[in-house]
Amino acid sequence: MIPASATTDMGARPAGLADALRSHPHPGGIIVHPEKRFIYMKSCKTAGTSIFRKLLEPQLGGFIHQRGNKPAYRQWITTVTDADLADYYIFSSVRNPWNRFQSLCGHFKLPVPEVLDRIEELRAADRNFRFHAVPQIHYTHVNGQAFCNRLARVEALQDDMNAILSDLKMESVTVPRANANPNRPDRAVLSKEEAQRIAALYPDDVAAYGYEFSETAPA
Repeated sequence: MIPASATTDMGARPAGLADALRSHPHPGGIIVHPEKRFIYMKSCKTAGTSIFRKLLEPQLGGFIHQRGNKPAYRQWITTVTDADLADYYIFSSVRNPWNRFQSLCGHFKLPVPEVLDRIEELRAADRNFRFHAVPQIHYTHVNGQAFCNRLARVEALQDDMNAILSDLKMESVTVPRANANPNRPDRAVLSKEEAQRIAALYPDDVAAYGYEFSETAPA
């Protein structure tokens, strides 16, 4: 099931947001445009490459992030305050947690049962795997409180990104598929036991975004 709304009813942002960003488990997923005052919280396996490289970067320069401009990013992240963040527009992209987990397995060319059995070992041994496996809730909530203005759902990506780009006063363009691999090994239908184990790994993601498990292969 796709959540009914990708808009967050923003009141005051949660206290401690700046500190939460400084201690984020995936600092490379924080994409900042200080001049335009917006942040894209880019979780792995949620169309992030398409959104950032194909929609945002072609229209705007001046982004800072850990991989692209580390000194500028470090200066920003160490000095930003909750008061600074109060007038930032923040968005993220989210995906059905079961499909995202399957995509994670496909990315690392590992079968779902093996990853379920070895996930803590894989997280400890492989930094890249650990970043890819970070729960989506870390990109959208602090202490259970949402801090994003909008979410772009992978399952309704064009419509949701049209709304976000409109908010940012940027041109709406067709969202391309980046990093798509039709031969990925993540196309099999999950068993009910596998689905339950994935839900147990990501309970906050399941609760926060309104998705439900579907006994069909992922899109």
